[in-house]
Amino acid sequence: GFQAALINISRGPLYGFDAGLVNMTSGSVRGFQAGLVNLAKSDVHGLQAGLVNLTGLGAESNGAQLGLANVNGSVEMYNGAQVGLVNVGRKVHGAQVGLVNVAGEVEGAQIGLVNFARKNQGVSIGLVPIVLDGYHSGLLWFSDQSALNLGAKLGTRNVYVVLGAGMTRDRTSNGRREFSSTFGIGGHFTPARGPFFLDVDVIGTNFSDGDGNDEHRPITSLRLQAGWQIARYFAVVAGPTLNVQVAQNDKDRAPRGVGWAEQVWHSGDHTVRMYPGLIAGLQF
Repeated sequence: GFQAALINISRGPLYGFDAGLVNMTSGSVRGFQAGLVNLAKSDVHGLQAGLVNLTGLGAESNGAQLGLANVNGSVEMYNGAQVGLVNVGRKVHGAQVGLVNVAGEVEGAQIGLVNFARKNQGVSIGLVPIVLDGYHSGLLWFSDQSALNLGAKLGTRNVYVVLGAGMTRDRTSNGRREFSSTFGIGGHFTPARGPFFLDVDVIGTNFSDGDGNDEHRPITSLRLQAGWQIARYFAVVAGPTLNVQVAQNDKDRAPRGVGWAEQVWHSGDHTVRMYPGLIAGLQF
């Protein structure tokens, strides 16, 4: 049926549509709740749309929650999508998209600024994706772009994000030390049960001085890294890279030692350089 009021309360299961400032159902929902606050004590099969959406300890839910804060307590599985600023679920089969996503188990995707899951069998993409049973390593590496870099690889067992900061050997146009920041996404492969692994990622690197003034010569890199796990929390990695730099002409810098292998294009007030490089470092 259909209920429309400031406050809607259903003593049993809801079959239909509730529209109001506050919608509360003591049973399950088969339909649609739309309001500032939507609460279903049991499972939901349909849509909750509002500022705050809450689903209780039902066996299983299917559908979507759209709001600022979405919480689903389904004990067995939530099949669908949670889209909001904060999303919380126990077992999610689908997607969580928001600034902060928290789940016990995920079969699907978490996309946000901060993601947390105890288990994730899909992907976790964000600035800080934390998966307790996933891939998480600290990094200390050298590359042709930066003399010293510190960062991390965080994500699921097969898909990770890489983030880091470094110090270069170069000086900025105003004579100050140049620093770098890195962010990218990649895949983690273990061809056999053993110490060898392979990481392939695409990263973007930006350069600035100590005050954060951009040097306007970003570099995009494709990196192939072979790794050897010496101990549980210690591995060495190394491999080739392919780099593309797009710089304003007055910020353009040629890479060291690979002039024989680089390609250079000029377009208006920008210079594009493509050249090979190298990365080597430690994971811990």
